[in-house]
Order: sequence, then structure tokens, then C-alpha cells
Amino acid sequence: MFKITKKIEIILFLFPCLIILIAIEYIGRNGFKGLWVWSVINPLNFLVNYIVIISIYTILILMFGRNKVIYTLSSFLFNSIILVYALISRIKSDFVGLPLLPSDLILHSETDDIVNYIHISDYAFYILLICFIIFLMLFFQWFFFFRTNFKIRLVGGVIAGFCIFSIITNQSIKFFHINNVIWDQTENFKKNGLVLSAFMNVYKKKIPASPEYSKKTIENISKNIKVPSSSTIKPNIIIEMNEAFWDPTLLETVSFSKDPLPFFHSLQKQYTSGYLISPQFGGGTSNVEFEVLTGLSMRFLPTGSLAYVQYVNRPIDSLASILTRKGYISTAVHSYHNWFYKRNDVYKKIGFSKFESGEFFYNTEIKGPFISDDDVSKKIIEVTSKTKEPDFVYAISMQNHGPYQANRYPKNNISISGLTGNSKDILETYAQGVADADQSLQKLVDFYSKSQEPTIIVFFGDHLPVLGDNYRVYQESNFISRPTSWDYESNTRMHSVPIVVWSNLPIEKEKIKMDPSFLGAYILDITHQNDSELMQVISDLYEVSPVIPETKYYKDINYDEDNLKDYKSLQYDILFGSNYLYQSNHKNIVNESYTVGERTIITNIGPDEITAVHNDSWSGETAIFLQGDNFIPNSYIFIDNKKIKTSYGGKNLLTAIIPKELYREPGTLSFQVKTLDSHGTILTESNKVDVPIKNPDTRNITIESVNPDEIKAGVVFNPHNGDAALSVNGSGFSVDCVIYLNGNPLPTAVGGDNFLTAIVPAKYYNQSGTLQLVVRDAKGDRQSEQYLIAVN
Repeated sequence: MFKITKKIEIILFLFPCLIILIAIEYIGRNGFKGLWVWSVINPLNFLVNYIVIISIYTILILMFGRNKVIYTLSSFLFNSIILVYALISRIKSDFVGLPLLPSDLILHSETDDIVNYIHISDYAFYILLICFIIFLMLFFQWFFFFRTNFKIRLVGGVIAGFCIFSIITNQSIKFFHINNVIWDQTENFKKNGLVLSAFMNVYKKKIPASPEYSKKTIENISKNIKVPSSSTIKPNIIIEMNEAFWDPTLLETVSFSKDPLPFFHSLQKQYTSGYLISPQFGGGTSNVEFEVLTGLSMRFLPTGSLAYVQYVNRPIDSLASILTRKGYISTAVHSYHNWFYKRNDVYKKIGFSKFESGEFFYNTEIKGPFISDDDVSKKIIEVTSKTKEPDFVYAISMQNHGPYQANRYPKNNISISGLTGNSKDILETYAQGVADADQSLQKLVDFYSKSQEPTIIVFFGDHLPVLGDNYRVYQESNFISRPTSWDYESNTRMHSVPIVVWSNLPIEKEKIKMDPSFLGAYILDITHQNDSELMQVISDLYEVSPVIPETKYYKDINYDEDNLKDYKSLQYDILFGSNYLYQSNHKNIVNESYTVGERTIITNIGPDEITAVHNDSWSGETAIFLQGDNFIPNSYIFIDNKKIKTSYGGKNLLTAIIPKELYREPGTLSFQVKTLDSHGTILTESNKVDVPIKNPDTRNITIESVNPDEIKAGVVFNPHNGDAALSVNGSGFSVDCVIYLNGNPLPTAVGGDNFLTAIVPAKYYNQSGTLQLVVRDAKGDRQSEQYLIAVN
């Protein structure tokens, strides 16, 4: 009989680790050829990936090595997670050219977006391969399970834990002379493998300072900056970053039934226009926004970073704070959740006065799954119409966010030729979206053309759209090829988003091409408002190098990196350093009066007093209404800080039923309106209004009249939703009063001191006779005289 020795046990333990590694890299590198080339050229990198997987299995043995079932299930779970991670990384790479990073998992909503793009059939082979390997490993690890004594497991677990920790903190990789290419995550994956590159990116790395960085360096840079004086003319500055806005007519092999961008094209002929070289493709909107607003560059941060989420951890001077110090009202507008990309927190840190997020858009038109671009234009106009001061508005739309499935809109008014099948559907849907964006831009320009206020509008896209998997539409229309890696020209083409600058001021027309990080300084220059040291440095650099290429293209285009020394030093100082620049200039950045949306206000409440109810048998209800301003569907009435079910009656009205347990005894109820987002976070709070709870009434209850005072048998009277209803006029009625018929209580609504109504069941008037009606309070202390109603 064959005997399994310790050596064979070790081999049987190492075998599944190797299979998992091969499967991961096979998926990520699209076959055995890429896997083989990588393992031959980078054997140490292959080995360290293998060590990581072995270490994870070793830790599983330490934890569950005495229980066959639990160990097998935990191995099954790990294999499933790591292989699915590899597949998602492959899909993300196909769409946006970047592998999946641990930081992507922070924004689960962004990750959810990827799912919408997936065509299962395109990845069916890999899905089947993953299922096969998972169940193969399940079978293998079940039948080749070997119990190991605790000492061996403990030693192995400690060594494995040390290995993983040292890799996560980037300590052990130095021993193997492996570089964590944080500046280019695509290259990082290609060279170091998926598992190793992912683990090296778990630890939040501090961006290293340049050797030149010091207080003296920053002071020297600051001394040499010549800041011009600002103009006394302060125009409204409106920047709209339109989601995935791009010009599809650049696809030369595709024909459109009509121009999707007639107005934009007309502006290009008359006003300043050109291209921004976006740091993103297909996603990562907030990184473009970060560049425009702060003037800081994503080129100096690791690829795959989310600046808002990872690096805006302190106040940062921006267009918002710079212009606020000049007397502007700085407002951010975004037709989506306030919490997305941590915008609510970030906007306060960079100096905005107010944030009008999607929660504060009401009576909106939904196009596809998102608020329309037209509503964004309306919101911009609304914001600027409320102020006397000059406005700075930074607006981000959402309507044309992908995916662009065929049935997204009820009708696509633009048809195309030159593509077929799914590619045709995608582009026609996208063209309809940008056509709507074009009309929304025209609405803005038409409005401010008639305005007496000087105004400048800057309109551009954040990144090119994802038009099918693997750049399908771009490839099929010969706009781009899909090589292993693009050259500089192709990469620039896939990151060039159109921009136009309209103004009712005399501004010289020019053709522009720049990084988004240069746009803020450019806007301050043309409006003569640039007195920021950083923005002036960026303005000077713009004259020399308006586009900063990715580092991998430096050699290809003979780029002089020395141009960036001051810029890099200032960015490091602002994001990670000691803020020497701000210390020397005492910047006032954060606006302490920052709000999200318009503050809600209670102006009236009814009833203005409530009667205590001591009797649990009372079946009536006390309704409350609140009148005020700026109520939205997510506004709720809070009583003594307790949220109650609220009915939205429009911008000026909320109603609710007060829970009886809140007014059993005399006292006071404190009412307030709070606006919540989809996470339950409080966005705004109104003023508080107190309503007294008084003791039960001691007045006599008197019935003066009843409607009807005579009933026809079997016939519904005073119909209310199909039921019969009666009303009682009199005096001495209180909130706890109930109408009784023949000794039985009816569901009663109190309309004030003199009026009651109730629904009357059919059993009371189906036959001829006499109904005995009385009105009582909840305790039964007060009761009216009997009132008789004839049923004939």
C-alpha cells in the first residue's frame, strides 16, 4: 500500500497554492503566453506571489488545521474570493485600463457600477474556469487533508503572518529588490503580479517627499512668486463638468442622422475652446474635479488613487476658498448623493459655502436612471438668482453616466450608421445623452446672455465614456487600436475631453489644450482674479508645459521633469507636508457657515397646543401640520429628537400623526424638521418649535347640529371614499373627543373646538330606526346630551 510521507504531504500542500496562482495570473494576463513570459522574466516576483498564497493557506491551517470540515470550507472561501477578485480586476482592466485595487472596495457604489457593464457571455470561459478550479480544489483539499500538531502549525502561522505583514508594509520586498510601482498600477500589476501588487497596496502609503522639500524650499518658492493685482470686476464663474461629455462626431467612420452637439459646435467657432487631457478614462470623476478645483495634479499621486477619499484630509485652498475670500458665494452643485466620493466632507475642507446635492433637487425629470442635465441647469440658475454677491458655481451632472443600454431612453432621436448590433445601440444611446447635455448648455447660455451680471461659463467633460467592453465602439470605428499598451499619441486621444468657455465679457478667443489641474489657474487669469501663490506657479508652468504626461512617456517625448520641481514641492507641502505655504500666508480656507442644501425653516405649526390623553382606550388620533420653507421629500418631523412617520406635502408643508405615548401627560413637545440622506445622515436641521401639552378639557360638550340630521335607510350619505360620513358641529370639543352611535365609538377626526367627523358603518343605517348620538372625551368625564337621528 502506498504510504504518504511528510515530503509528499508538503508537496500536496504546495500544489493547490501553485494552481491558484497560475489561475489568477492566467485570468489577468489573458492566457498561458502572458503568464509564461511574466514568470520567466520576473521569477522573483512569481516566487513572492507564491509565498503570499502559501502564507495564507498556512494561516488557515493554524486556525482550522484540526477540523477537516472547517479548514476545507475556509479554503473554499479564500479560493472563491481571490479568483473572483482576479476576474473583476480583469474586467476593470478591459474597461478602464487599470487593475482592481484594494481602495476600489471602499466605494462599493462605484464597484456596483462595473456590474452594469458586464456581458456575462464575454467572460463565460473564465467563469467556468473559476468554478472548475474552485471545486477541484475543494475535492483535493478534502481528500488530502493532514492533521498537523499545534506546535508546527503555530510556528508556520507566525512565519506566514510575518511574511504577509512585511509584504503589506513593503519591508520584505526590499530584500527581493522588488519595486512597488505606486505611480503606475498597470505596470505594477504587469511586473509584480495581482496578489503581490494588491497586498502592497493595502497599506496606506505616505507619498515620499522630494529631497529638495523643506521649509526653506517653500519659502524660496513663495518669495519668487509675483502675484498680480485683481480686477474690481467680479464676474459670476460657472463651471459645469458634464458626466462623460465627449464629441462622438470624432468617430470618423460613423455617420449621424443629425449633429448631436449643434450648440456646442457653434460655441467652438465663436469662443475659446479646445481639450483637457483628463487623468481618467471611463470613471474616477472626482479626480478630475480635484484637479480643477485645487490645482493639484493626479500625476504626482499613485495611479488608481481616489484623491477625495484618500488624500483630502486637511483644509486645502481651492477655487472655492480663493473666490470666497474675494466676496464670492461658492456653491457646489451635484445631482447625486452628497456622500458619493465623500464630497460632503471634502467640499467643506476646500472652502465651499454651500453644497446643493441630489437630495435637494425636487420635482425633477429623471432621464435614464439619473436626474436630467436640464435640471442641473435649472439648479445653477436658481442658485445664482438668489444672491446679490458674485457667484462661483461648480456643477457636476449625472444624466449621461453609463452604461448606455439600448432601452435607456423612451426614444433615441439620433440614429447612426457605420456600426451594427450592440455597438450601434450603445452609441445611439450615448449620442442622445450628449444631445440633452447640449440643450442644457444652451439653456444656461441663453439665460446668462440676457443677464446684466458679467458671467463666464466653462463647460467640459470629466472623461471619455465607456462605450462597450474592451473599447468596442472605439475599436470598431477605428478611433483607436487595442494594443498591449498605447503610445503617447493614442493615450492622449483617449483622455482628451472637449471644453468651451463662454462669456458675456470681452475675453480673447483662443485654442487651449491643458491638464485639468491647470484649468483653475487659467480661469482666475482670464477673469483677473489670480492672487493665489499656487495658482500663479501653475500659471507660469502653463506657459512652459500645459500638459504633464504620465511618467512612462517622459522619454518618448523628451519631457523635462525639472519643470515640475516647484509644483511637486508645493503639492507635497499642501497634501502631506507641514503646510509651510499656508503658514506664511495665513490662508482662511474653511467656511464655518458651510451648509448642505437650503436650511429648513418652520414658520407655523398646528395645532398650537395639544390635550393630554390619559385613556388608552381612546381611538382617536392627533394630526400635526408644519408650514415652512425648503422642505424636501427626505425631510422628516422629529418630536423630542425622535423621528416620526412624515407625509411630504410640498416645499412648504409636512404632516404627521403624533404617537399617543408622547402626550399622555401635560408638558411640552419640541418639534423640529431634519433632512436625511440615503444613509440616514442629517443634512439640515430647522429651528425648534415647542407646543404645550395641556390638561384635558373641563368645558361642557354641546351638540348644536349634525349633518345629516335625517338618514335614508340603505343609502350612503356624505360619501367619503365610498363610505358614509357624518359631521357634528358644537362646542367644547377636544382632541380626545369621540363620536358614539348607539353606545359604540366611531373612528373620529377632530377638526377643532367646534367640529368633528366620523365614518359610519352601513350596519347603522341599513334599516329604519333611530340612532342615538353622543360625544364623549377619552376619560368619559365629559359627555354631550343625546342627539337623535331618524333613519327612514
